Amino acid sequence: MQIEVRTEELDRLAEKMKKKLGDLTPVMRDSANVMHSSVQRNFDEGGRPDKWPDLAESTKRYKTKYKGTPYPMLVFSVNVSSSRGGRGYRTKKLRQSIHPQWGKDYAKVATNVDYAVYHQEGYGVPKRAFMVWQTQDIRNIEDLFGRYLK
Repeated sequence: MQIEVRTEELDRLAEKMKKKLGDLTPVMRDSANVMHSSVQRNFDEGGRPDKWPDLAESTKRYKTKYKGTPYPMLVFSVNVSSSRGGRGYRTKKLRQSIHPQWGKDYAKVATNVDYAVYHQEGYGVPKRAFMVWQTQDIRNIEDLFGRYLK
């Protein structure tokens, strides 16, 4: 799955730097890591800025029957508080599959999990978009580029 999130300001700044400097690998690496941290935080908080919908009652019954709890994530992770219920994901497979990638002229986070697009876009399941950048993430990346230009 590939989801591209672009902002015109970042694109213009990146293009300017690319022409001026050529190889942007260091700032692209740092940018990819900011994006990766943001996606991981989206999982930690069960969606940002809006919380993901809770699991369907039928899903909770299934998980209770076969996993012993409607939120088996709690059994394996201390990153999710019990008050959150680990909602929005059944295993760590999707979350753990997300990795930052970068090169001399790109930065991204990616997953090779085939069902990721269903959660991201809400195809046949409640939408639980995890590749969402917050305003502060964009500002942090802009700051990285600004410092790199100096």
